[in-house]
Amino acid sequence: MGKKNRNKRHSWYHSLINLEWVAFLTRHFVSTMAIYVYMYASGLIAAYLGLTPFHAVHVILISWCFVMLLVVELMRLL
Repeated sequence: MGKKNRNKRHSWYHSLINLEWVAFLTRHFVSTMAIYVYMYASGLIAAYLGLTPFHAVHVILISWCFVMLLVVELMRLL
């Protein structure tokens, strides 16, 4: 009898902890961190090359487009 009440009381908790939800959040966090690292590294490289901020932004955006094209092609191959 006590077990039944305990399961009812914790049922909302078990529905919150869903492995698919955790996996989604992990993928989102990792992809967001990858974007931040990429942008930061691109900015450092542009600063090292002595580009103005205007040109650096264009270099970052154009290279990001090439990276996305590469990712799409790799996903298509798999």
